[in-house]
Amino acid sequence: MAAWFLEQRGGVIVGRNLEVDRGEIDLVVRFDDVHVAVEVKTIGPRAMSDKPIDRISAAKLRQVRGLAGRLGARYGRMRVDFVGVRVGVDGVDFNWRTNVA
Repeated sequence: MAAWFLEQRGGVIVGRNLEVDRGEIDLVVRFDDVHVAVEVKTIGPRAMSDKPIDRISAAKLRQVRGLAGRLGARYGRMRVDFVGVRVGVDGVDFNWRTNVA
């Protein structure tokens, strides 16, 4: 769902679930000439938190930033974004935050 959401906003998905060293980047998306490493969190209607971003720690964002840095040879300098997906009984909500790490 997050990939679809970003494609609707002009992004081109160039990688999904990329394993880098001992970690993983959920999505790599290209917007014009900028590559973005995207951390995705999805929560359902029974989640204790109503915000997916509450489920992302600062340590996780640092890890994604480090993993994105290791992909520099392939994609150049990358931005790190977050997409939260909240699936509720009344539909799906997206929260996209740029430059989070």
